[in-house]
Amino acid sequence: MSDPTHSKPPVIVLKFGGSVLRTRADFDRCVAEAYRFRSEGSRVLAVVSALSGETDRVLARAAELPSGGAPFALSAIGALPDRQSAAELAFALERSGVPATSLSPESISLVAEGAAERAHPCSVETRRIEAAFDRDEVVVVPGFCAEDAEGRPVLLGRGGSDLTALFLAHALRSKGHVVRCRLLKDVDGLYTHDPSAIRSEPARRYAEATWEDARNTDGTILQSRAIEYAASVGFAFEVAAIQGVHASLIGAEERRLAEEEPPRPPLEVAIHGAGKVGIEVFRALRLHPDRFRVKAIVVRDASTAREDVPPELLRTDPIAVLEQSDLDLWIDASAGLEPACAALDRASELGVKVVTANKLAHLHAATKEVGSRATVGGSVPVLEAVRRLPKNADRVIVRGVLNGTANFVIEQIANGVSAPIAIATARALGLAERDTTADLSGEDAARKLCLIARALGLDLAVDRVHRSVIDLDQIPQHDGHETSGVRQVATLQVVAGEIDRSEVALEALTPEDPLFSVSGAGNAVSIEVVDRGSTHLQFLRGVGAGPVPTSLSVMADVWNVWRAHVSRVEREECPA
Repeated sequence: MSDPTHSKPPVIVLKFGGSVLRTRADFDRCVAEAYRFRSEGSRVLAVVSALSGETDRVLARAAELPSGGAPFALSAIGALPDRQSAAELAFALERSGVPATSLSPESISLVAEGAAERAHPCSVETRRIEAAFDRDEVVVVPGFCAEDAEGRPVLLGRGGSDLTALFLAHALRSKGHVVRCRLLKDVDGLYTHDPSAIRSEPARRYAEATWEDARNTDGTILQSRAIEYAASVGFAFEVAAIQGVHASLIGAEERRLAEEEPPRPPLEVAIHGAGKVGIEVFRALRLHPDRFRVKAIVVRDASTAREDVPPELLRTDPIAVLEQSDLDLWIDASAGLEPACAALDRASELGVKVVTANKLAHLHAATKEVGSRATVGGSVPVLEAVRRLPKNADRVIVRGVLNGTANFVIEQIANGVSAPIAIATARALGLAERDTTADLSGEDAARKLCLIARALGLDLAVDRVHRSVIDLDQIPQHDGHETSGVRQVATLQVVAGEIDRSEVALEALTPEDPLFSVSGAGNAVSIEVVDRGSTHLQFLRGVGAGPVPTSLSVMADVWNVWRAHVSRVEREECPA
């Protein structure tokens, strides 16, 4: 058998410019976009511009100062807004449970030559980016700025972030990575002319555009220096909108215009549950009124006010909402079996798509063959990774810390906190529900193992998962010289297509174990695949407890439903 190897996932470079970063609230949209491609199996390199207009404001203020001929000092000032945007996006990713590293131009030795205010990148050390990918899978760098050969700050001129994104993408490709580069704009691709301009001929979107097509545009979407660089190295790239269904490929051999598209009606949505996850999902949906219309939020008591929720949306009967609202999507953010399962059954009968954060309800849906999508591991895209595994592999071993609440409580006890105080702290931080029995007994992790098995095409009942008795009073406390750490570890081993082991138990892990480093409310999963004599390892981590990571995962599935909805509309109204 060969030595275990880490397979090298593809890389996508996402450039977020000022046209999509108008306010700080837009960082959440960028987080969702990065999570989208991470869930699809790509490592993400985010190149970030300043908030719209911020660089111009900073440079205008700097121009009022006595310069004394200090172009590099001015460049340092001009780079500040992009550096701040990169730091804020990294912070937003981490807050949402997505591990991310923010790297400066200096840390990756991004060197540019030319005038201080309009330099051109010429070299970069990609090893720091590759090392960050191995650790976090999402890396953030500021656009528009670099350093010269003497280490002085320089700017890349207008359109510099596009240029940075393309330069880094090409550099990574030259190191053997499979790389895409997508420049995200406020339009869903490159058009023959400005879609908002009044002309006799309507603007048409390019499905594929040649370099000459790109050069002939007015420069408001693509800057000429970025186009010329990409053309010089033969690197085709994409132009798209955030969460877009389509993209224009720039650098094709022949021009191809996209088909005329029909109007895209918003999805009619109802949310079951108005706890912390349900409210976070509602807030996310509300940012996109052109794509989602929330018609009802089902709660137990409609007389209780909910923050940010209009009272007229509150309902108490999920079946009535399903039968009377003509819905496209049912989002289950409830807890427990009922009435969640009855609602899932009725949604299936009515042909309503379902996304759920309720593991019990999803397991019920799986046994009834009711189509639904579920979250496992909070912001860790476990099910997506498992679904991409090769079919009929010789052996698959999934080991994970799958319950953030349990991990937090266990860590607190190991640090000398009593079990009752540890549990109360988890509740106060929003990391635990009122009843923590399922978390601490391993039942929740067992349910997640069942969903992972289902993603592998196997049936596993919760009562078939062996769960060791977990005595919180027996968790050893740290003495300052730890050589092991206790974690609640869930293990699923599949051999020759059959479940060989399924277990949830406390394990004392050594520092060599990748799960050893999981702290706080973190979740992590190691996936080992033995297929035709080769062993491949994959490691994913993130935050597993709390409303923000869970709602991010739910919204990722919601966006998948949206894209499928748009594609279906186009197939029906624009048949080939």
